[in-house]
Amino acid sequence: SCISVVGRENYKEMGDYVYGEEMTLAVSPMPGALAAIRTLRASHELVVVTARTGERSEFTERWLSKWEETRGMRVVGVRTSEVPKLQVCQDQGIGALIDDDERHFRDAAGFNMVSILFKQDAPPNVHYDCAQVCRTWEEIERLMA
Repeated sequence: SCISVVGRENYKEMGDYVYGEEMTLAVSPMPGALAAIRTLRASHELVVVTARTGERSEFTERWLSKWEETRGMRVVGVRTSEVPKLQVCQDQGIGALIDDDERHFRDAAGFNMVSILFKQDAPPNVHYDCAQVCRTWEEIERLMA
């Protein structure tokens, strides 16, 4: 966390801005995301497991409703300071976690699920013991096929 650098109050203010309604609803889907989601939804139930809780989770649901490919996806908000996303996935019967934060895969070996670390800027030969690295939605789509 960058709290030690920017301070707790500035960190909270930054989070309120970045994850607030205006910024959440203004973000465009990543390149390739909607096509991959359309394909994956044909054979998998996709669930958004997010650290955004409360009204931030509602903003996520509103953002998802903007596109046909993501409309109606289930959203599960989780306080990651209290319970790991992997545990929530296991409890919800979710077979894979795709996340851009390697911290969510810390204990992945203890869970029986596919773990995908989505890092667009990952170096070509990077390897994580905790998860498979994908740099594009097309890579994720191929891996989950």
